[in-house]
Amino acid sequence: MSGKAGPHPPGGPGAAAGEGHGPALAEGLGTALNWLTVLPVPGARTFDRVTGRRAIAALPVVGLVVGLVQAAVLLAVTGLAGTGTARAGLLAALAGLLAVAAAEALTRGMHLDGLADVADALGSYAPPARAREILADPATGPMALGAVALTLPLHAAGLAALAAQQPAGGGAGGLAAAAAPLALPAVLSRAAAMTACRRGWPAAGATGFGALVAGTQPAWSLLAWWAVLAAAAYAAAGAAGLAAAGIAAAGALALGRHALRRLGGVGGDVLGAIIELSAAAVAVTLALAA
Repeated sequence: MSGKAGPHPPGGPGAAAGEGHGPALAEGLGTALNWLTVLPVPGARTFDRVTGRRAIAALPVVGLVVGLVQAAVLLAVTGLAGTGTARAGLLAALAGLLAVAAAEALTRGMHLDGLADVADALGSYAPPARAREILADPATGPMALGAVALTLPLHAAGLAALAAQQPAGGGAGGLAAAAAPLALPAVLSRAAAMTACRRGWPAAGATGFGALVAGTQPAWSLLAWWAVLAAAAYAAAGAAGLAAAGIAAAGALALGRHALRRLGGVGGDVLGAIIELSAAAVAVTLALAA
């Protein structure tokens, strides 16, 4: 969700000028998928803060799409393991790496770009104005490389360990039970980014993706979403799921507040960094606590 990969008007007559808003649910989900994945889903034709609010409110659903893709990759690769212990370990590691690669391909790597930019900006310890300049700089510094080099392997290792713990149940019910915890990192990490768009937190700049989405989510909506997600996480992974949900929400609030102090607000890069860090943290938490 990098600020440099913000929304662009879809093609077609009248698209750039906008043609008004459609039904809230359809427009929000369609726009979220259009902006944040490579799926050819029609999005909004009018880009304003109403569009941003609707799209961000649909982020957990986007996470579910990404999570199901990751779960499919993990289960398909680990299912090839057979009974050989060494082969099972190797395939589990490969499954984790492929699942992370699938998520990055599905989202055009924009969240990874956000993580790198935020790491450079925050790692500079520069004043807010200079930190925002570093955030917008396309160059990649050592802090960015370090953040990416640590986060992606942790995410992959967590997914691999979690996939190896899933029972090889048969039938649709067994498959769903195995896939549910594997989808949680993607779902909860998108909910974390949604949380960082809480009302009262300004955008880091007057233009760009952050200006469309920062501060758009009311408290009642966030509380309702997290109540549903906490219940789903508990159903999928028990107490470990609840712990993972708590870590995702707390991490979003902590990094969001830090961005307010150091960058002056929340932008697309900050949301991307929250997604990448939360996904890794949730995956590792589930693997260790399951």
